[in-house]
Amino acid sequence: RMVYYEALNSPRNAFKELKTHGIGVDDVVQHMTFMTEFTHRVLNDDYDEVGKEPLKTGQLIKIVDIQSLGLGDVGGDVSQYFNKIGALGKNYPERIDKILVINVPAGFGMIWKIVAPMLDRNVRERISIFRADYKAAMQELIDIENIPAIYGGTCDCGGEGCRFNSPEEVKMLDAVEKLNQGVPIKCLPCDPPSDE
Repeated sequence: RMVYYEALNSPRNAFKELKTHGIGVDDVVQHMTFMTEFTHRVLNDDYDEVGKEPLKTGQLIKIVDIQSLGLGDVGGDVSQYFNKIGALGKNYPERIDKILVINVPAGFGMIWKIVAPMLDRNVRERISIFRADYKAAMQELIDIENIPAIYGGTCDCGGEGCRFNSPEEVKMLDAVEKLNQGVPIKCLPCDPPSDE
């Protein structure tokens, strides 16, 4: 199974910065939809068809690092993002195997009470929450050579760090470059999921 790492670093500030570049919440949701489709259609060669169960290898383990998430990150664009991204869980219900939320800050209980209802029940049931004690849980699900060194593993993607240099990330960046040049790729263009 693939592992997807996401670090939510001050999302309220990130959305403010994105707005200065003309990028809104819907653009970010569309990007997340593209990444999801690219992962399944291109990297896993396992896309959803009506009546077809996804391959077990087509499920994701998602690691979400929220070390710098605070109460100020709960409202506005961030809340709108979580509402819309919740639709991804509804449109891809069997794609997530497990979600580990790690580096949970002290005030997270209050944030969770706000965010949890925005998530599909099927997604909420797959979430485990950890403060700093996540390494054993990660190693139960992921081989240590596939865990980035910053999370206690041995992967450093050739000394360059995994965030932008994993083979999957490089393949996606290459595909985006081709799309931006008007070259078609295997992954079909997709619209963001509806909120319905």
